Amino acid sequence: MKGQVVLDPGLEQARQPIRNILGGVYSNNVTLYFRNSPYRVTSDLTVEQGATLTIETGVQIYFDTGVGLRIRGALHAIGNEFAHIQMLPYQQQLNYDDTFPKFRLIDGSTVRDGRLQMLFRDRWRSVCTMVTNWTSIDTTVACRSLGHSDGGFLKWHLRNNDTYPLVLPRPDCHPAASSLWDCPALADPNAIRLSENLCQGEDDLGLVCWGPPTFQGWARHWKGVQIFNSPHTYVSADPDQVAVQKESLSRLEYIDILYAGYDGSTKNTTSALWIEGVAPLMNGIRIEKSARDGLYIYEPSGILRQEHIENGLTGHILGPVLIANSTFSWNRGHGIAVDNTTDGRVFINMTRIENNFGDGIWYRQKTGANLLTHGISTHRDSCARTRRDLGVFAEEKPRADICHEHSLPSQYFFPHLLVARIDNGTLYDPANPPSCWIVRAHLREASSRQGFHSAFQAISLPPRLAYTYSLQFVNVRNLNPRGTSATSLVVCDATQERNACALERLRIPILDGVYPQSISLRSGATPLFLALEYQQEANTAGYIAGDIEVLFKVHASVTDKAFYGLNVTNSIISNNIGNGVFGRDIRERTAFSNVTVNLNQGLAGLLIQNGAADIWLNDTRFQENWGDGVNISYAGGAITLNGTRLERNRWRGAAFHFNDSAPFLALHQEIVFKGRPSNNIFYLPTIVADNKWGGVLVGNFCLPAYRNIEPKVLINWVEFLGNFYHPALEIHSCQGYGTARTVVDVTGNRIEGNTGMGFRMAPSVNLIAYINSNQFLNNNDTALFIKNADHPQLWSLKANVTISKNAFKFNHGKYIISIGLNEDAPSQQLIFNQQNEIRENVVFNPFPELRPRSTPYAAMVVSSSNVVIRRNCFKNPQAPYEIGTELTEHAKRIDARENNWGSPSPSQFMSRIFDQVGYMAYELETPCWTESDF
Repeated sequence: MKGQVVLDPGLEQARQPIRNILGGVYSNNVTLYFRNSPYRVTSDLTVEQGATLTIETGVQIYFDTGVGLRIRGALHAIGNEFAHIQMLPYQQQLNYDDTFPKFRLIDGSTVRDGRLQMLFRDRWRSVCTMVTNWTSIDTTVACRSLGHSDGGFLKWHLRNNDTYPLVLPRPDCHPAASSLWDCPALADPNAIRLSENLCQGEDDLGLVCWGPPTFQGWARHWKGVQIFNSPHTYVSADPDQVAVQKESLSRLEYIDILYAGYDGSTKNTTSALWIEGVAPLMNGIRIEKSARDGLYIYEPSGILRQEHIENGLTGHILGPVLIANSTFSWNRGHGIAVDNTTDGRVFINMTRIENNFGDGIWYRQKTGANLLTHGISTHRDSCARTRRDLGVFAEEKPRADICHEHSLPSQYFFPHLLVARIDNGTLYDPANPPSCWIVRAHLREASSRQGFHSAFQAISLPPRLAYTYSLQFVNVRNLNPRGTSATSLVVCDATQERNACALERLRIPILDGVYPQSISLRSGATPLFLALEYQQEANTAGYIAGDIEVLFKVHASVTDKAFYGLNVTNSIISNNIGNGVFGRDIRERTAFSNVTVNLNQGLAGLLIQNGAADIWLNDTRFQENWGDGVNISYAGGAITLNGTRLERNRWRGAAFHFNDSAPFLALHQEIVFKGRPSNNIFYLPTIVADNKWGGVLVGNFCLPAYRNIEPKVLINWVEFLGNFYHPALEIHSCQGYGTARTVVDVTGNRIEGNTGMGFRMAPSVNLIAYINSNQFLNNNDTALFIKNADHPQLWSLKANVTISKNAFKFNHGKYIISIGLNEDAPSQQLIFNQQNEIRENVVFNPFPELRPRSTPYAAMVVSSSNVVIRRNCFKNPQAPYEIGTELTEHAKRIDARENNWGSPSPSQFMSRIFDQVGYMAYELETPCWTESDF
């Protein structure tokens, strides 16, 4: 064929001769028939609004370099499992470089900007310059190393913990260099400095890149498919037909999109499949070898039609993103990117996301009040084009301002976008009766009674089914100075008269610019009652100082069908150069079920940064990732892992950190690990094993006590096996004053074969802890470590720790158990009782030539006198001491009565007690519980 390179036989399957050439603008419906295939597209093919492009099964379309499909109407492309629709490059390249560069940019908005990292000695290392600025030539060459033609300095990135920097102050690159490896500073790999001390206190270098790609064979790439605001219809979202959702009129099934991602008009890379607005159903999609992202979805909203307005359907009803049976692999960006979504539910099922240069899935929610929907102009132009064909942007309008309107039309479906607004200057007088209210309707409004000004609304549903309500906060503004007033959104069951709160279920603080997490509640026999309450510091009349505005949505669905943001099931996410899944600013529930996330090279298999949301991980495997298996750093929520494996990751199995620096508000705080009880073989096991940097780390989640939220950490029936270096389980307690007490329950776990500590919780304050029925076996360090002596300033904080019915056997360390709280602390107590077995452990002196005086090497070391040790079993022949003290005040006494010391003769065990301990051997003739009893 003319203009086509002739390939050697066998190099690539020969394609059929081109039969038709396409390009230009189509304003009417057009169909690409299989009998006329293959097609060649020589210029951008644009389908205007009101038109539909239909592609038959088995059609092949070849695109010239840099051109693609632009769909402003509808795209109906449905292949089948045996005859895919194929979109391929027309330009052939004999030498195509399909390898990824050894440099990358992370922590940015795209793969073209962010923190520069270099793969060196089997590890991704950030670059620090020792306070030396790179030249423009250096930054350009760095971007060429990434496959882009140009770039520049972006910003300095704060250093991440547990990372390994690479020192590169002056690359001294030549303008013609194609990679940083060609620069003198990297000529000798053995001369590259890796010491972290050289970069201590410095930030990492951040770059931004642009321009055409530079990797070999880039001219093969065509633009891709771009869908802008495809028309849609409305379908029922539940069997009771009280909620609706959008469904795109476009549909993509069994389509191969290969070698896309280069936009010839902008001379930049782009996504192979770019979607704005309501996304079409995507089934059987295969996107490979894109020059950037495989799939990019931006603001999944949609065009607002006039007939929809007339039928009570408005633009704030968004449609879910459905992806099934698809493959996204070998793309030079993210596999799937969802950006700036307000409530676009993303459901990914039976999909493989592998070998992408960026993250497997990149997901970010939108924050801010400037929410735009795509509406229709009501003006007719000279060409008499109908309103259906004129798309314009318009700000979303709430269905009701619940401070002024009193009802909603009965034909309106869920979800409802509502606003509660109280203007500054509004008179506040606790003596006034309610000023706005309604009976037997959906909306009830504004009162100023009992010392507060309120706006309220009652929402009810037909009684045919029980329902789950979900509240989603779109924008929050409160311009009143903090400390002078309190504003809350109260969620209640309504009274029988439906004009007041009967039973308060939730009270949500309204703070300026702070977004609460989305919350779900089951409906009761009474309607849901919502009230915006404002109360001044002093209960006196006056004027409200600042505006208050809360924009939120109320969703309704069938029971147990809670509203979610990202839901991934039955999928494989592996071998991506970035994270397996990255979520930012999340507020909706994130759920994983039967997902394999392995061998990803980013900071974590699942990385969550900022937000406040519930996260469910069920029957999911995080294995052999280069960073953590799971790393979550956000304001809080409920994290649940059930039947999940965290194995062989290079860093920790899982790490959870409290981060309230971003404007998000958690409404509850729980971290729950559930495994398989020993008496139930039908549950899936939860295993944390062979991770190189420790097992599970739970950071210090601090919530103020006045919010009446009880944080919980529940670790039950989990197997911690063979983790390295750091503790298999480590919990950091909140050390702040006036904070809520955390409930810690560590029960029924097996902690075995770890080279670091088994369980460390130091210091232990502001908590109520139960450590029961665990097995600490064959660990190569201290099995249990709870010690407050290094933090004397925490003596006034509360702590109650109960340790009972645990087995400590065959461990090896300088001490097996080290327990103690703050000495003379009035509100701290630790009880070690009820048949804990400390047996057959090996205790060694790391300094055998030095005789211990104040720090004993014993099976148990006690460091405070507010520890009670009762009814336990000790027998450790290979330990110098069974129990020893490490008290700061020698006059203190430790109650260690009624324990079994392994012998009926005091002469045989008195010498094995280090220091003065009150003791009383009990039941010397009766052994402790057997292994089967335990």
